[in-house]
Amino acid sequence: MKKFVILLLSLALTAYITFYKFYPYGVMPTINNSYDENKFMGKMADNETILYLTRFFIDPSFIPHRFIISNSTPIDIVIPIIEKDLSTVVQTVNTARAFVMHPINKIYFVGPNSSKIKQVAKELNCEFIDESTVLENFNYIMKKYGGWFVQQFLKLEASKFVDCDHYLVIDADTVYLRPQIFIEEQKYLVNVQWEPKVNRKIFTQQVLKDDKFYYYDFVTHQMLFSKKILNNLKMYVETLHGQPWDQVLFKLIDQDSQRGFSEYDIYQAFLTQHSGVKFKFISNANMSAPENFVHNIEFFKQAYAPNYKSINLHHSS
Repeated sequence: MKKFVILLLSLALTAYITFYKFYPYGVMPTINNSYDENKFMGKMADNETILYLTRFFIDPSFIPHRFIISNSTPIDIVIPIIEKDLSTVVQTVNTARAFVMHPINKIYFVGPNSSKIKQVAKELNCEFIDESTVLENFNYIMKKYGGWFVQQFLKLEASKFVDCDHYLVIDADTVYLRPQIFIEEQKYLVNVQWEPKVNRKIFTQQVLKDDKFYYYDFVTHQMLFSKKILNNLKMYVETLHGQPWDQVLFKLIDQDSQRGFSEYDIYQAFLTQHSGVKFKFISNANMSAPENFVHNIEFFKQAYAPNYKSINLHHSS
């Protein structure tokens, strides 16, 4: 009887998401400096929690009868990296090859011109890209904003060197625990995660000049980019502001004391609200652990794969 009640509740939650949360009703009014942050956090938590609780019914990575999942869309994989990531990136690459259920063309390491990074890339049969050759404004961004902002712009400019129309960006400390798919039946699967920041939504609204947004956090540790959608995003921003898209971002970053710039949030906001493509929200189902847990990664795969899709091995500094 208990199992039957749980099944009914799960089906009800799934129906609720399917007929309510996935559609424009999930788009909420603008936020501003006087916005109730507790209300914002609460709505974000509720929405993400529902997606997490129903992942076994709506996420192809968890549905038992579809455990062997795949999509024929070929992708490249882009991993932004610095030397401290070398302790985890081997697991990142190995589990990406094992669990990303798309044909993988190439895997790129993008980072500083480091002999250590180049050596690991060679050992893992990955291609190395010097980050300074990707960004026209590399020196300006590095000097004025720092390496974190460099990585964000690299993700938006990786379309310059990848071969495929789609490329998957993965953080160098992300380790997959089970199969990953990013397009299903011509729908983009949009991962969301419980890391809500009001300032991100405010910044994105300024970029896209929107008065609405989804109560979901798009800043996950992985994201599939479409060259076509990304190019359309850049043209859209340039048309709105009458300036090159990167100059628009520089200007808004300079005005933003809350550091709300997020390439992931901007891209997914555009995809879900302006691109016209079909999509579905799913939970990122990610967990975190200290970096040194990489030595026990096989234990984590066995212990946590039933409930989580990936684990992030955070550096201590």
